[in-house]
Amino acid sequence: MKKKFMIITLFFVFTFSITANTNTPLKSIKLDEVGLRPYQSTNRYETPFEFAITPISIMENYYDYFPGTYGAIPMMRADFSATGGINGNWIIYHAKATQSSTRRIYKAFVDVTGSILANSTFNTSDTNEGYAGLALTEGGRPVFAYHGNWDASDPEWEVGLGYDAVTLGIAINQNSDLITIIDSPTSIVVNGTTYSSNEFNWPSVQIGPSPVEGHQRVYVCSRNGWSASGAASENPYIIYHDFTEDEIENHLFQATAWESTTIPELDEWNVSTGEWRRPFMSFIVVEDKLFYIGHHFAAESSASTAASINEPSLDVFVCDNYGEGQWERYSIWDSFDSYNPNYINPTGFHEGTEMTEEYFDTSTDDFSDEDMHIGIGQSSHFNLAVDNYGRIHMPALYTQKTYDGSYYPALHVIKTVIFDPSDNSFKVNEVYPQTEQRVFDITGNTETVSSEVPWLWWDTDGDGIIDEIADDGTWDNEDDGVTPADTDYWGMPLLSTMWPFPYWDETAGTDQSALFHLNHIRITNANEFGMMAMLWHDTQKSRNYNKSPDVYPELQPYGQNIETMISVSADNGATWSEPFSLNSVEVPELEGQIPTFVYPTDKMEYIQTPTGTGPVGRLHLMYLDDYTYGSYEQGIGQATGGMMMYTAIDIDFASATPNTDINNVAMPSMQLKQNYPNPFNPVTTIDFDMKKAGDVQLSIYNIKGQLVNTLVKGNLQAGNHSYVWKGNDLKGNQVSSGLYFYKLSSSEKTETKKMVLMK
Repeated sequence: MKKKFMIITLFFVFTFSITANTNTPLKSIKLDEVGLRPYQSTNRYETPFEFAITPISIMENYYDYFPGTYGAIPMMRADFSATGGINGNWIIYHAKATQSSTRRIYKAFVDVTGSILANSTFNTSDTNEGYAGLALTEGGRPVFAYHGNWDASDPEWEVGLGYDAVTLGIAINQNSDLITIIDSPTSIVVNGTTYSSNEFNWPSVQIGPSPVEGHQRVYVCSRNGWSASGAASENPYIIYHDFTEDEIENHLFQATAWESTTIPELDEWNVSTGEWRRPFMSFIVVEDKLFYIGHHFAAESSASTAASINEPSLDVFVCDNYGEGQWERYSIWDSFDSYNPNYINPTGFHEGTEMTEEYFDTSTDDFSDEDMHIGIGQSSHFNLAVDNYGRIHMPALYTQKTYDGSYYPALHVIKTVIFDPSDNSFKVNEVYPQTEQRVFDITGNTETVSSEVPWLWWDTDGDGIIDEIADDGTWDNEDDGVTPADTDYWGMPLLSTMWPFPYWDETAGTDQSALFHLNHIRITNANEFGMMAMLWHDTQKSRNYNKSPDVYPELQPYGQNIETMISVSADNGATWSEPFSLNSVEVPELEGQIPTFVYPTDKMEYIQTPTGTGPVGRLHLMYLDDYTYGSYEQGIGQATGGMMMYTAIDIDFASATPNTDINNVAMPSMQLKQNYPNPFNPVTTIDFDMKKAGDVQLSIYNIKGQLVNTLVKGNLQAGNHSYVWKGNDLKGNQVSSGLYFYKLSSSEKTETKKMVLMK
């Protein structure tokens, strides 16, 4: 039921804050559960898929937290067709073989049939290891790096590098020796001062072209586990080395002559004992350029009570000349405007009458529309991808925030940030949910008004009208005896929610911050046909059942379960499909499993169907089938372990259309045209066509969604109609300059367009 008209403009705004835990700087605000309902997409279509390889077991694993990597892809496809070798996927992961064993790095190779041709620890010494990054050479050989404590002389971790010297794609598992490439503690000079306590961990690996003829260049990016402030800052240390395929094949790769680079500004952040910044970023190499991309929080100090610093926080650091150039930074605000929707009187005028109470207000906080915005939320574990045009895609979880640094965990959505190195521009693309296929230009100009309206939790179709409010279910224009003070939440806007996290309870875990530790979103590079995939976890059904089992008894099978959502793009990430769900309740191939930390391969495989009807994209997946729900390593669930798994699914890209209704659409009953002139002063004309006679209403609204004037309301004949607005309100008073909206409504359709009055 539509109750209220409200359109917002899209400005790029900002806010950050530090709260009680310096590792979880966002302050969580709970919402009244009565006002929340699970989001149900209006799209009746999901991209079809089928299993190409049913899930197979790799090995048991008693370490149930990010078995792959934090910010990269731990599985890559090797094509040895040119040499007559075995095609398949290299996989790198860490695991504890038993509950009491040490965590070790394993390297596996799975061929195209799903046969495991190699799976073993890489290093021979039984030393605690973890979080490996993986890249493939041009010849399909895996090069990987990970951290471990192999140096008994100090407690700091080292970073080691290894590779497989596979020959002709046939002789698999020709392991190299472990090469220590970073021996912490490491000294870094910042503004003339040497800091010697740096400990670099969590490496990711990239391989790109080299300035040396006949060579490739491998880059290892590690993050700092030490900070002068005592709170995490994680400035990166990037080392690189040139090599040839022959050096890999013949085990001649050198452990010496590595070069390094750091990002000076992030080095300064890390040693600051005053202002504190916490970045969440990922690393990628495209041609001869290095990119370090993500977002950060800023505060006046690392203290839990420190005030936030308002500054651009969506960051791209770029270094050209194969890492030998100077680092440059491009930053913009990470968010755009939202608003605080009013309660609506359900017994008033058809469009609803605003009440003074607003949804997000509490007994202690009164948030104006200007206080609300949508920005990146609990989104710290992601990778970067590149499309066929050289644009870089960063998947992110966006959320509803307030200017005091708070956020609402139940209000997260999935978007991508797209950075184009050709002109250093940014865009944000809606993935799920979507009003339509929307791409927002976020150049950083806070005065620029977007031409689009984003998806909002209370306006899921993007028409500017609150979808539904709490009421007795009727629209009788009579006082039904309830008042705003009643406990039935009379007039409250209802919000659609989703929970894109692998656990339902945000307060769970050792430090009661499950969302900070358990967010997981991944995206693939575009293949040669522009196919991409994005995946994330969702436990909204689990949350509903565990919080309200009496209300949602039908969701009991999801109570201890996780859905993996997969959306695909057939056009280099410009548009994204409706996601489909992999879960053990609805998918027979996953029956009895709890798939979590699902990682895709770096690039989808193109499959031409036997009938030639394609295209089909084959997505290879590695995941942990956790024996119990949660993550014991984060203080959630039991130490029962799980099974590392591999599978592959075929996705029908012939039907991977944008998020629109694919059914046949009848000829529209009316069509609203753009006003002219626009901008205007003082008069403008609005035309519309009607295919058949009927009741319509043409009204003008201001930026707050308040009714300004009604130009027509009644029954009109079929044909073209034209009305003039003289810039006046219902009382005949002239309105001020600004953005206005005109809406044409009938029983079958509603259309809205923008216009600008400029005096």
